[in-house]
Amino acid sequence: MLLHIIRQSVRVFSTATRGKTEELTKIPKFAYKIRSMRMEDIPQVVEISRQNLFQYPASSLKFWIEQDPDGIKIAETESGEIIGSCSTVKNSENLYFGGMFTVQEKSRNSDVGRKLLSECHAHAQGKNIGVNCDFTKIGTFKRRGIITFESDWKSLEYETYTPVNAALLSDELPSGVELHEFQNSLLPAIFEYDYSLIGYERRSTIEASCNDENSKTLVAMKDGTCVGFGSIKLNIVENGRIGPLYADDPIVAEAMMKRLITIMPEAKGFAIVAVSSNIFANLILEKLNIPVHCNIYRLYRREKVEVDTKKVFAHLDIDFTPF
Repeated sequence: MLLHIIRQSVRVFSTATRGKTEELTKIPKFAYKIRSMRMEDIPQVVEISRQNLFQYPASSLKFWIEQDPDGIKIAETESGEIIGSCSTVKNSENLYFGGMFTVQEKSRNSDVGRKLLSECHAHAQGKNIGVNCDFTKIGTFKRRGIITFESDWKSLEYETYTPVNAALLSDELPSGVELHEFQNSLLPAIFEYDYSLIGYERRSTIEASCNDENSKTLVAMKDGTCVGFGSIKLNIVENGRIGPLYADDPIVAEAMMKRLITIMPEAKGFAIVAVSSNIFANLILEKLNIPVHCNIYRLYRREKVEVDTKKVFAHLDIDFTPF
């Protein structure tokens, strides 16, 4: 409970986007600038994100800096200290997605957070933006024009900082379904499945996720067709974070989750973000006795991203993608 209270008080998911100005902004006690994140900033950003219990892997930062160089903004003092971060990264030609918004506690009474949001918001250049937030921040985003509220579901963030017992799950599979360890030859089948579910092209994102050096991926195949896939990654707090986990059948999803947990024994804990409307996903997690640490709500600037959430057993990465 204490950890939950701490998380709620320090962590928010936000909109994000462009801004190339790097003029120093004066506030009473220090000066800082907002600029795009660079590769050499990763260690500092990881450290402040770790302090605020974010669950993404460090490799996500490297990928999105390469994919969208102006999509992640940081606040930096004159001495080179990074005191805040925020992102709105380009997922498709018409969709940007925001997250990883945090400001060091000592700087929260300044204007850092507002300026980070403004710079990130501008990066989308009028395109649709999706954001996640807790209920206390819904009004903040609506005042910024992020007004379309997803009322059919919310995201549930499960976390534990102790190992989980995978033996509580079943690894039985339906007739004809086989689980394969990821290999590049399976990418065409994975791409086809992902596109049919998400509705837009994500080849570079999915390929990078599957090939992450701190990741293990399983692919469910039946008669030469992909019927689901899932990954577990070692994240910045050394938890095993499952994401994505997509499957047509909850029995397949449970078997994949069990095997993914088993093949990453070095994980100190476990994290996953499920969708409230997928009852079977949440029943699987109940078996593992993992608490929900945060209820996360979705807003968009314009239209929603519609998917069959009954096939979404874990988000890919709630700080960078909608599902």
